[in-house]
Amino acid sequence: MEIVLPQIIFQAVNFFIVLCILSYLLYRPITQIFQERAERIEKGQQAAQEAIEQQAIMSQLEEKKRLELEKQIAKLLDQASGEADEHKQKLMERAKLDAAEFQQKQRIKWDQERAQLLSEHRTAMVEAVMLATEKVIGKKLTKDDKTHLVDQQINDVLAKL
Repeated sequence: MEIVLPQIIFQAVNFFIVLCILSYLLYRPITQIFQERAERIEKGQQAAQEAIEQQAIMSQLEEKKRLELEKQIAKLLDQASGEADEHKQKLMERAKLDAAEFQQKQRIKWDQERAQLLSEHRTAMVEAVMLATEKVIGKKLTKDDKTHLVDQQINDVLAKL
């Protein structure tokens, strides 16, 4: 085999032409596609970073809102507790007034019953004393004599009580 110089030159020129055509048709578009892909990836990473930052900001805002809501809830609970205490005080005062009123009514009722019982016992005692006195004396007493004797006996009994 012999080395043919024109054929080597021809193959070198053909190789150079194929290299230029492939470079122009394939290499540049592929590198451009890779660059575009790299740019898209970069943009995606930036968007992801921005999303993470926005999420962190949103988390901070949510935390602030939660703390504000907790403060408002605590304030409302304190206010409600105060109102409940006031209502409780009013109810207690009203209950005390009602109890005092009931107690007063019961005292009046008891005093009336006591007075009625004393009157009934007094009448019964007067009749018993009159009957006993009339039997002891042996004569019928007048109304003035009865009144005088009854008053004297009741005073004696009350003095001993």
